[in-house]
Amino acid sequence: MVGVECCEQNTRILKHTDEVSHIITLVVGPQQTKLRCHKVLLGFKSEYFDAACFGNFVSSETDGLKMANDDPKTISAFVSWLYTGRIPSTCGVHPTVLWVLGDRLRSSGFTNTAMHFIFAEYAKTYFQADTAEYIYDNTSSSSKLRTFVRDLILNEGPLSGSYASGPENSWRELIRQGGDLVLDIALEGSFFCNDSEPEDRPYYPDNQSKYLEPITTRPIEDFLEGKPREGTRKI
Repeated sequence: MVGVECCEQNTRILKHTDEVSHIITLVVGPQQTKLRCHKVLLGFKSEYFDAACFGNFVSSETDGLKMANDDPKTISAFVSWLYTGRIPSTCGVHPTVLWVLGDRLRSSGFTNTAMHFIFAEYAKTYFQADTAEYIYDNTSSSSKLRTFVRDLILNEGPLSGSYASGPENSWRELIRQGGDLVLDIALEGSFFCNDSEPEDRPYYPDNQSKYLEPITTRPIEDFLEGKPREGTRKI
């Protein structure tokens, strides 16, 4: 259903936009991997690209849009999502990394798709200390992903039962470092399981909505009419 809705939306955008043939090149990573994409799709589904493609700091068409610090695999997954509404399961990138990318690109639709992958992953496997550390190092204190991490730890307790048999040392080392993660957990509970009911787990379907971002891209009608965001201009 998501894929169908995305294709219908893309068709509407490309059909009613005079820049339908305008393909922009994303030059990604130190090896300058080139990925090509419709500029209007980038702009509609990402506030970052909306400003970059239609705002005041547009790159020259000959050079493309340079993203030297990004991984081509993550950007390729984003481009694939633009056209299909789905993240390829074979993209080879951890969904938390994709969520962080979507947050930086200010693409709430993409972060929500990545979050659904996260729900599915942690419904069947244990949460690792290095993943928690990466998330806390790359998100803000108010991010939905941090909230999910905190709630997952509080609910399942990485130092409880069989969870602790393998990765306990890595969790203990992370705890020794202190920081926001330890503070958040200490204020709410502990790193031991709180014996909550299964339906209280954050990845349980009825609980997922509170970890999803509101869609903040321009309404499609405004985009098709060429109405810029405040502080941007249409080129």
